[in-house]
Amino acid sequence: QYQESIVKFNSLAEKVLAMPDTIVFDSWYRLDKRPFRTALHGVVNKWSYMFIKQLSDNISSTVDELDAFIVASEEKLKQPTEELEYEKLVEIMQVLNDITSRSDTESKFEGLRDRV
Repeated sequence: QYQESIVKFNSLAEKVLAMPDTIVFDSWYRLDKRPFRTALHGVVNKWSYMFIKQLSDNISSTVDELDAFIVASEEKLKQPTEELEYEKLVEIMQVLNDITSRSDTESKFEGLRDRV
C-alpha cells in the first residue's frame, strides 16, 4: 500500500517535471507554465514525503518499543538474587513469561513488510 502510493507520487512528480515550459494558445498567446509546474511539483513531493514519513515513523516506533522492552527485561534479569528468594524468582519468571509472550515481534515486522 505505501510502496504503491510512493511509486505513484514519484512517477507523477517525474511527469510534472517533464511538462513543457510554455504552451501556445491560438498561435499567438504564449503561457509560461514554469511557476505552475514548480508549485505542482512541490505539492506532489509533499504527498510522497508524507507516505515515506508515515512509514518511517511506524518503523521507528516499533523498533523503539522493542528496544525499551529489551532494556527493561535485561535490567530485571541482571538484578542479583539471594538463594531461594521467592519474590525475585517470581519477578524473573514474569520477565521470562513476558519475553515468551512477545514472540509476536517477528509478526510486527512482517506487518511492516506488508505495508511496504
